[in-house]
Amino acid sequence: MQTGDIIFFKASKGILSRAISALTNSPYTHVAIALDDKYVLEADRFMKSRIRPIRVDAEIHSVFRVPNLEQRQMEAMKILIKNHEGYSYDYLQVFNWFVYLLTGWDVPLSNRVNKLICSELVDYILYYSDVPRNTKYPLGDVIPPMLTEAYDMEQIL
Repeated sequence: MQTGDIIFFKASKGILSRAISALTNSPYTHVAIALDDKYVLEADRFMKSRIRPIRVDAEIHSVFRVPNLEQRQMEAMKILIKNHEGYSYDYLQVFNWFVYLLTGWDVPLSNRVNKLICSELVDYILYYSDVPRNTKYPLGDVIPPMLTEAYDMEQIL
């Protein structure tokens, strides 16, 4: 792994993980971004965003890389990753996504400025590191499987 690699977590046996996978029609239910070859930043429920060690396992993870990242982009990512530690989790945004995926109704409760979900965190870091974005989705208003549409990336694991 290298700075900026995006680590997608595959659905586990947990009920919430299986529900997310079914609703999004994707094997990916969570996402983090690599600080370096040993640490990632993630926003996970029940805790603030944090840098933590990771050991990538092909049965649990898929790793994607934005091709041809420049050194200046990776340096910007390192700074942004460190600056995005300690954000609270945005449960209202998750609720909004569940309502939208189940019904198609957009509930205007989500995307509070001081709270983040995992895919929103990765989206911000890529975007503010000057990685070109390909999508019509508003910045930060994405769920894990949408990130592969929002940015050109290739799967490396």
